[in-house]
Amino acid sequence: MMESLDHGICLHLAQLVEDLTTSGSPSLNEDLIKNIKKICRTSDSYVEHTFHLVMKQLNKEHAEIRLSAFQIIDALFMRSHRFRELLVTDFQAFLELTVETDTDQPLPPPKLVARKLKETTLKAVQVWHQKDRKSVV
Repeated sequence: MMESLDHGICLHLAQLVEDLTTSGSPSLNEDLIKNIKKICRTSDSYVEHTFHLVMKQLNKEHAEIRLSAFQIIDALFMRSHRFRELLVTDFQAFLELTVETDTDQPLPPPKLVARKLKETTLKAVQVWHQKDRKSVV
């Protein structure tokens, strides 16, 4: 039941996700993430679009991009039921890309950031589980 998406808004979301994940900053720009949240509040279809954009960035072979993508995921996870549903459906891939659950697919460099990604993700998953035991397995 995907409703029609505004092409301009989709392009704007793509640019926001790109800017947030390639800034090189250890934390997200608050104005940009607020903009994403505001758009996602308007429709589950934008939540779905954002989820796919973020997962695309999470697949990049650079730990800083993955860390920023994870931070977007963390920001949206507790605020959107639809986002939680999407992430839980793809949870194994999410864990492989953030905590190195598949030893054949090590996290990309830089190593310090990869370690931070792994630690931050594990802590967040514990918090998610405590807050919403039904969604996270």
